[in-house]
Amino acid sequence: LVRTKLLPENPVEQFKLNPELPTFYVARLNAPSDIAALDSVCQQLQLPRPKHLQTLAGKEIPRFIGLQNPT
Repeated sequence: LVRTKLLPENPVEQFKLNPELPTFYVARLNAPSDIAALDSVCQQLQLPRPKHLQTLAGKEIPRFIGLQNPT
């Protein structure tokens, strides 16, 4: 079970995020629990989901990039 806390409370409004733009997520670890937590928050905020592919220049590529695998 993973608990999440949004900081700031309304990042979409504060950072003027546009869910219509191509969106990518970069994290230090490529951990399934991190991806699941991020996916849950994105769903709540109606942002593009990290588990879904992003179409860019006619190609589908992953939205989530983990820089390291957990050890």
